[in-house]
Amino acid sequence: MKVRICVLVVCMTVVPALAMFSHHVPVGVRQAVRHHLWQPVVDWLQPAKASGGPEAVAEVADAHAEDDPGTAPPPTPVAPGRPPAVDRLAALGAVAIDVRPLDGVAGMHVASCRVAMDAAGQLHRFFQAPGSDPGAATAALADQVEAWRDRLASRVTIPGPAAGSL
Repeated sequence: MKVRICVLVVCMTVVPALAMFSHHVPVGVRQAVRHHLWQPVVDWLQPAKASGGPEAVAEVADAHAEDDPGTAPPPTPVAPGRPPAVDRLAALGAVAIDVRPLDGVAGMHVASCRVAMDAAGQLHRFFQAPGSDPGAATAALADQVEAWRDRLASRVTIPGPAAGSL
């Protein structure tokens, strides 16, 4: 019964408090917690990679494919005068850019990133775009973020009533 009460207290008070005040935690403390608490849990939950399971074999094969230029996929062509999609995303303020294979769909990839919505960087908008290869997914993501930035820039701000006009 005591264990249940402790779990209830943690779930109902500690977790919401962490969510509300996590932006006040110093970066060094976050990194230490991630390294000493979170990473061991992730390693424990994924023993197949550590023990040489099928995922580890696939990673080794991918690493050898990158070493051999004859088997590596050709780079995605870039339109003339246009920077690569990852550079465009970085210029648009995108962070945490991630490209990975789409689960359950052979040959498809999904790219995702976050872009700050305010000057302080407290609010982020999440973007996600699919593609037939990593380059196409990243290019689609860059186009999506660029279109969103253009929509924000094209909005006309309507001034409120003047202070003494009432």
